Amino acid sequence: MLVEVIRRRKMTLFMSVIVILIPVLFYNHFSAPLYKATAIVGFENYSKGTIVDFDPSKSLSRTSFIANQIQEMRTTTFTQQVYEELSESQRDLFKRFHPPPSRPEAESYMIAEIIKNLSIRQINETDFIAITYESESAELAATIANMAAKVLQAIHLDARRREYASIKLFIEEQIRVVSERLQNAEEELSDYKAGEKITSIDDETKEILQRVTQAENLHNRVKADQDAAQQKLAVIDKKLGAQKRDLASAVVQITDPLTAKLKEHLVELNVQYSSLQVQGHPDNHPKMAELRAEIEQTREKLVRTTQEILDGEKLKGVLDPMSQLKKNLEEAILLEVEVQALRAQSTNLRGTVNRYNQRLKKLPKQELELVRFMRAREVNSKIYVRLLEEREQARIREAAEILNIRIIEPAKTPRDAVRPRKTINVIIGLFAGATIGLLLISGRELMRDTPKTPEEIEQILKLPVLVSVPQVKHGLLFSMNEHFRRRWLVTRETADPMLCDAFSQLWGSVVAAAPPHSACVLTVISSCAAEGKSTVAANLCIIAAQHGKRTILIDGDVRRPTLHETFEVPYSPGLTNLVRESTRAFAEFSDQKAPLPLSELEAQFSRDPAGRWKFHSQRQAMHVSVLKALQPASALESLRILTAGDKLAKPHMLWSSPMIEEIIALLRLTADLIVIDSPPVIGIPDSSFIVNHVDRVLLCVEAARTEKQVLQRTLKALENARNKFIGVVLNKVDPVTTYGGYKYYHRSYEGLNVVKRLLGM
Repeated sequence: MLVEVIRRRKMTLFMSVIVILIPVLFYNHFSAPLYKATAIVGFENYSKGTIVDFDPSKSLSRTSFIANQIQEMRTTTFTQQVYEELSESQRDLFKRFHPPPSRPEAESYMIAEIIKNLSIRQINETDFIAITYESESAELAATIANMAAKVLQAIHLDARRREYASIKLFIEEQIRVVSERLQNAEEELSDYKAGEKITSIDDETKEILQRVTQAENLHNRVKADQDAAQQKLAVIDKKLGAQKRDLASAVVQITDPLTAKLKEHLVELNVQYSSLQVQGHPDNHPKMAELRAEIEQTREKLVRTTQEILDGEKLKGVLDPMSQLKKNLEEAILLEVEVQALRAQSTNLRGTVNRYNQRLKKLPKQELELVRFMRAREVNSKIYVRLLEEREQARIREAAEILNIRIIEPAKTPRDAVRPRKTINVIIGLFAGATIGLLLISGRELMRDTPKTPEEIEQILKLPVLVSVPQVKHGLLFSMNEHFRRRWLVTRETADPMLCDAFSQLWGSVVAAAPPHSACVLTVISSCAAEGKSTVAANLCIIAAQHGKRTILIDGDVRRPTLHETFEVPYSPGLTNLVRESTRAFAEFSDQKAPLPLSELEAQFSRDPAGRWKFHSQRQAMHVSVLKALQPASALESLRILTAGDKLAKPHMLWSSPMIEEIIALLRLTADLIVIDSPPVIGIPDSSFIVNHVDRVLLCVEAARTEKQVLQRTLKALENARNKFIGVVLNKVDPVTTYGGYKYYHRSYEGLNVVKRLLGM
């Protein structure tokens, strides 16, 4: 299972997390904090309100206008103006966090830094833009953002002033010219009336004069609007560039039936509107309002249709994907339609003027001349009055300093840094490290050839699997902490039913394989460390002791002993102490007499006056030392523990000592079962010597961990003891796949608990 794989490879996971997390922590600690401040600016008015007030697509021009402003704010010229508006103290603050490389290059360096850290974006297709500046200084970030907003206001205010000033000069020049024409027309009219003695005209002629004058004024205005639209179209074509001009013309001249019909209908509506104006209908007349609404609806429908054509398959791959080019193309189409409509209106009005002129020609010569002089005066008078109104509007706007840019929300000094985001960085580092670690663990597990089932073990080793010991779940921490080692023992207090059954089955197999009529000496070995051989040896001895067998458990792993911790007994005196003390008396061991039990030895010995035992030989003293070194297990009277003892300088020499055979021979006389916990086979020679002193060998293999090649090397290393192997213990198997889970045992224990509660136990 995944948890078990992680438990085995926890160091890989831990190191992966550490390797990823250390650079993240260094970055969080050593990187300078970065602050961000944002000022929000809104655009309120786009039209100039001049004598030529023509804007066929206000929504498109607003988008283009804001896009142009954003692009202008990203230029070096704008950034230089922001820098020049900074005070000396603000520049010093800038230099503190962005020290220039040299004094002559300080200004250009700081301007480049402002360009790099200043960002402008439009907010969700609205008329607002966000001016953001990032800096290591919170105060400097707010200062630059607010200064950029103020400079933008100042630039537009100056531009509008110059624009209104130029408009005013143009209007004043036109007023002078029209004033002269008006004065000449009035003088000519006065002279003609005085000379011809004519002072008035009849009502019919007066109405014709009014209509023709109105038609001529409308014609002049439409002509001016047509010229302005053509100029705007020329400007847009110039923006598209030389390489896009042909494309713009092709798109403008789209011959789609629906767009062509909409264009024709729009022209007709404009002609009708101009005709009603000539007839004297006011702007608030219902028919005029209805026509204006229909014109606007037709124009919006034309925009949508054109947009669909531009986005359709027909022009896919031809149009420039840049949105600004797309907007220019749409505006070019609308301007072309507007030019056609204005041209049709101009033609219609010119025809109306000609028709009225034909009617006027039928008047008597004197009245015709009088009408001509009166019309000239009326036309020039209307133009003169309109120019005066426009001049006053220009003066008012210039004097009022009307801004079309308003600071909606000034930038505030930020309190918290936007980078580094320490908590998020640590979380990302932990997640990335854990992910990489899990990938490494998974990859390693996939590449390893590890048997997991008893059938696979038997096929590889040609040995029977005596029992599959389940991996008992006590939580992840239990498997990682050595303090919880005793949780795995099959004692009465903490017995797990599955473990008890598994080791009872193992005990039956050991009894069947033990030599008859003598004590059995058995060693539990494993290929590698931490496969659970010490636990298997300890539990096997506990089960044997529970069955009334005199059992001795020897900790033969003197390099890394663990049994003294498992059973909580002193580690000394132990096996190494016995061998070290007995070696000095080895020369006296020549009679080869069989050792006696401790009770018989004590009956043959006597005590000295100090109360110490008096032995007849060093061999007898050694036998007593061995029996006294056996430490009882607290829970079981039939179980004795012989710990590893003190460390040896040369541990590989222990099991080749002649004393080992003497000690084992003595223990055979005092026990029914002797179990030796051996060191791992791979890389350590101790097991090859231990198998020479035992009757049976039990191999412990951890499921899904020990590789096939390692198992084969283990058998090869112990080839001389091949006939002593009684089988394999497959340890730490998945209880779900092997035993079907804990459902059966849980039900049994639930019933037992119910009985205990009923009996008051």
